[in-house]
Order: sequence, then C-alpha cells, then structure tokens
Amino acid sequence: MTADPSEIVQAQLDAYNARDIEAFMSYWAEDAQYFAFPSELLASGAAQIRERHIVRFTEPNLFG
Repeated sequence: MTADPSEIVQAQLDAYNARDIEAFMSYWAEDAQYFAFPSELLASGAAQIRERHIVRFTEPNLFG
C-alpha cells in the first residue's frame, strides 16, 4: 500500500513545526540534497541536513 503524497508532506511539516528532529529526518534519504531555489546547494546528505535543522529548530518564531 502506498501512502498519499499529501499525507507524507503534512507529516513532515507537522514534525518540522513540532521541532521533532527524529520524526522530521525520517522523511529524508541518506543521500538527499537540500537546495535554496534555484540551485544553491545548502547541505548534502542526511547528516548535514540534520545539523542545519537542529540549529533551525532553536529559532523562536519557527513555523512552516
């Protein structure tokens, strides 16, 4: 059974807003790349993405 893509996106957004790094990272592949539009590579691999978001999750007004 395949999950509805909108449910996956919502679950990741919920994890982001809850600042739940474990739940948030469960949606990223180990070899994922994180870009700023249109083509600036910000992080390569889950470890770098995780580190960026650990810092981001400390921002007081964080909400997606």
